[in-house]
Amino acid sequence: MRAVTIALTAAATAAAVLGLSACSSSGGGSASSGSTASCESALVDQLKASGSSVSGAMPSLARPSACNGVDTLTYAKLLTQAVQAVLKSDLPTGLPTGIPTALPTDLPTDLPSGLPTSLPSGLPTDLPTDLPTDLPSGLPS
Repeated sequence: MRAVTIALTAAATAAAVLGLSACSSSGGGSASSGSTASCESALVDQLKASGSSVSGAMPSLARPSACNGVDTLTYAKLLTQAVQAVLKSDLPTGLPTGIPTALPTDLPTDLPSGLPTSLPSGLPTDLPTDLPTDLPSGLPS
């Protein structure tokens, strides 16, 4: 799923760049509200069809015919909305929406209270007296 998401994001970016450059030369026009809805729907369908067949597939960069007459800025916005819609539809449902902060209530109640009191208070002074005294000096060669 991650590969499809990355491919769709990359493809949408490429489609936006190529689509914007292609329609900037054609002059564009003002879009009516009916044509923007059909254009966005066509873009969503195009992105879904391209990303579902093969993992990592690149969507077609051709501008859907439903987007004819839509100006460059509106087309860029519609393309962004279409990519967001496709990516949101690919997310699994039922994911947690927050991090649980409540502590469990079934903890044991018979925990020791306080620190142990029998810790040593100093270094030992009764070292053994039969330690070897003929220790080697210097480093081995």
